[in-house]
Amino acid sequence: MRWFFSFAQTLAFMHMAVGQEKSDGDRAVGGMLVYPTDGSHWMSLRDLSLAVSRRGHRVVVALPATGNLMVGETPGLDSETFPVPFVDREKKKEMSGRFLRDVVFAEKGGSTGFHFTHLESMNKRFATMCDSLLGNVAVMQRLRAHNFEVLLADPIDPCGAILADALGLPSIFLMRGIPCNIDLKAAHCPAPSSYVPQSMSGFTDHMSFTERVTNMFMGLKQDHLCIDFLLKRFDELARRHLGRDVTAMELLSNASIWLHRTDFVFDYPRPTMPNMVNVGGMTSDDARPLPQDLEEFMQSSEEHGVVVVSFGSIVSAIPYRIANVLAEGLGRIPQKVIWRYEGPTLENLSNNTKVMSWLPQRDLLAHAKTRVFVTHGGSHGIFEAICYGVPMLGLPLFGDQFENLARMQSKGAALVLNIHSLDAGSLASSISTIATHKSSYKEKASLLSRLHHDHPQKPMDRAVFWVEFVMRHGAEHLRVAAHHLTWYQEAGFDVAAFLLAAIVLVTSVFIALITICCRWLCRAKHRNATVSKEMAASKKHK
Repeated sequence: MRWFFSFAQTLAFMHMAVGQEKSDGDRAVGGMLVYPTDGSHWMSLRDLSLAVSRRGHRVVVALPATGNLMVGETPGLDSETFPVPFVDREKKKEMSGRFLRDVVFAEKGGSTGFHFTHLESMNKRFATMCDSLLGNVAVMQRLRAHNFEVLLADPIDPCGAILADALGLPSIFLMRGIPCNIDLKAAHCPAPSSYVPQSMSGFTDHMSFTERVTNMFMGLKQDHLCIDFLLKRFDELARRHLGRDVTAMELLSNASIWLHRTDFVFDYPRPTMPNMVNVGGMTSDDARPLPQDLEEFMQSSEEHGVVVVSFGSIVSAIPYRIANVLAEGLGRIPQKVIWRYEGPTLENLSNNTKVMSWLPQRDLLAHAKTRVFVTHGGSHGIFEAICYGVPMLGLPLFGDQFENLARMQSKGAALVLNIHSLDAGSLASSISTIATHKSSYKEKASLLSRLHHDHPQKPMDRAVFWVEFVMRHGAEHLRVAAHHLTWYQEAGFDVAAFLLAAIVLVTSVFIALITICCRWLCRAKHRNATVSKEMAASKKHK
């Protein structure tokens, strides 16, 4: 009898194993299409795509044949390449150089108007690539043949939303920020101007009356710029390729899930929607041991520690004048320095500074010897610094870097300087202030790190979960009913108009009744007075 139960138990385990294998096989059938965006935006899309691929899903990147700086063939990801009418590698290098000169290291690079001028140029490029893909019948047929279950894109390029609609796919948008808070408008998420600062405003969530007024008018101005300036060409593309009257904003609003690369230890608290998920810091974990030469360099710093200097993947080449000021200032501090720099040899470079064309930034920030991170304020670097509790010295260059570092400074974890007016003395003294072992900057950075890690799920795991959730179920139940209301219904203007009309009507009726009563009383009084006079006259006559 014992053998029978043993046999039955074996069959049960075999059945469970087969069921699990079938479940894994079903999971592997799911496919995800990725519409990429170049630059640092691709880093997050790539890492999430690889994480989804490791879960057994097919992941295919719609790859433009542009010779882009970062987007290219990625081991572990398949691709469908489509031709575009521009840009060879030499042209891209020229564009990159112009971007560095005119935007990154221009003193006006932080202004709103200049930022929109750059966005307009970038949008033209996005629209040209989008038109090339949507109009390529052969490539679109190949994409349809994959039978994808979901599309992943960064909404800073609205083409992902148009492509998702053309292929009949639910869309997931992974983003850090987008001009004019287009994501909030598309998701019908409230953003009160009293405590939610507009992008590029430079305000915190604690604004004075004047700042609140400015913030409100900035929102109205940005609404016009985004709808009439940035999205207009994508509206035309959507209507032409989808064959119906639709706008890019409407297509963006169809998103199943918004994956926001944010965390409230970084950004200011604000309202969110049920289909908005915070995954800030998703690429910051899993630091690895340093190579032996770097480990020896870190240990040689002894009690002073090391300062890590990096201006990101795109802006590692900086003007010679600014680089020399940085080199002189870094040479005045007792700490060792590891600096990502590409350019001519610097005359002010000191022996305490190790220059590298590439450095393992995340692994260096995770090292116990790291004291300060000198950064331009890119979100990836800031999240890595938060993850490992490293205080920052910020030298913002362009775009959202100014407000990124303003947030960190308002939270006490960073000090911010102007790179265009920087001198060696202020750089050295600022680093020394931050690098003190028990400085308030270190304490605040450590607090932010503890808060960031105190979650039941890592950001990358959370992002992968929601991708698979949409593959299994979609996310229609997370979309608020505001998507089906007109703008005046959502704002409550129709109800306000009804209530106003009701108040006017009731008030008018009340006034009319009072008027009638007053007239009746006046007439009654007049009649009584007349009768009294007549009676008095009659008595007098008698």
